Formats: sequence, C-alpha cells, structure tokens
Amino acid sequence: MNYFADFQNPGADQTAFGDLLNYMSVQKLRTPKGLAQLAQMTGERNRNELLLRMQRLQDIVFEAAKKGVRRIARDLKVGVGTVLRLKAA
Repeated sequence: MNYFADFQNPGADQTAFGDLLNYMSVQKLRTPKGLAQLAQMTGERNRNELLLRMQRLQDIVFEAAKKGVRRIARDLKVGVGTVLRLKAA
C-alpha cells in the first residue's frame, strides 16, 4: 500500500493503483459466502451469469469509490494519497 499512497511521486504507477482499487472493490463478493449473498439478492441461479453480475457490480462500486476519493481530496484541497492515508476518528 505504501507504493500507492503517494500520488505526488512522478514514478507512481497510476494504472497499477487503478487495478488495485478495482480488485479490492468487491473482494468480499469473491468469496463463496459473498457469491451466495449476491445470488440471493439477485435471484440468479446460473453461476456464469452470477459472475457476470459480480463483474458489473464491481465496475459500479469501483467508479463510485474512485469518484468519492477524488471528491474528498478536492474538498480537502489535498492529494489523493493523503486521503488514502487518513484514518477514521
């Protein structure tokens, strides 16, 4: 995480950070329990269709998280890396 925390570094790999956020965005859904919960919520019984639904949901969650982090950074007038290092009080 330290590698991705500071976006001010000109050597930071923006693509790798995006890939990491995308992967983490629905990590819970990748578990058997998470997939079972998604199947229950959607009523989907076909495993392949369920995985496709998970991918669509992942895209939605990722975009929302990305926009949220950028908006917080803008509102606080700090870099995105600073927002990612903030801890809840």
